[in-house]
Amino acid sequence: FDGKEARLMTKIDQSLSLPQVMKDNKLSILAIENGLYRISKANPFIKVGDGGNAKITTIAAPNHLLSLDSYRIATESAALDLAHHSGMLTAVFHEETLLTIRGRSRGNLNFILDGIRFDVSGVQIEVDGGYEGKSTVNLVEAKNKSCADLNIRQLLYPELHWRKKLENAKSVHSWAMILEVDIFRFLKFVNIGTSFCFDFANEKAFRFEKA
Repeated sequence: FDGKEARLMTKIDQSLSLPQVMKDNKLSILAIENGLYRISKANPFIKVGDGGNAKITTIAAPNHLLSLDSYRIATESAALDLAHHSGMLTAVFHEETLLTIRGRSRGNLNFILDGIRFDVSGVQIEVDGGYEGKSTVNLVEAKNKSCADLNIRQLLYPELHWRKKLENAKSVHSWAMILEVDIFRFLKFVNIGTSFCFDFANEKAFRFEKA
């Protein structure tokens, strides 16, 4: 219809990107198999909020790394690497971690959203950065600009996949890291039964000292 591959047209990370006809009819789309999608009245979008309640911690930039510019961050992967090397992630995860997961895999999982059961089989699951410590595995979805909400596919799918894969040997958590101009926001994804949200009460925010 518009020149894009069908699979890319179904990748709707934020409610703002929904086609108008889906907005008007309160519809959404989620992958349930490789190449198969379910359109339903379930709402997969979680509000991000404006971060106004989080205290901003100022930290030293890792300026010894010449290949990463702490003040001109062009990509989500660069933002995530800076967060790791500057110590932000250690403060957020409450333990030292190593990057062990990045990229795409396929998995099987199931969940209930707005009363609708989703049995997901063989879908592509992408993790921007996965960090393993002594007791936790932390999966981070990175955004390098402000957003009003995020699709739970980016958070719930990886969390359920890695919980199953690791057989609960370690606690698995999903996080959103949102770079808003020069502020790094970290929001923990909360998955309790059929309820999904962000833990705004414990949001953490950082910025680098001025150069």
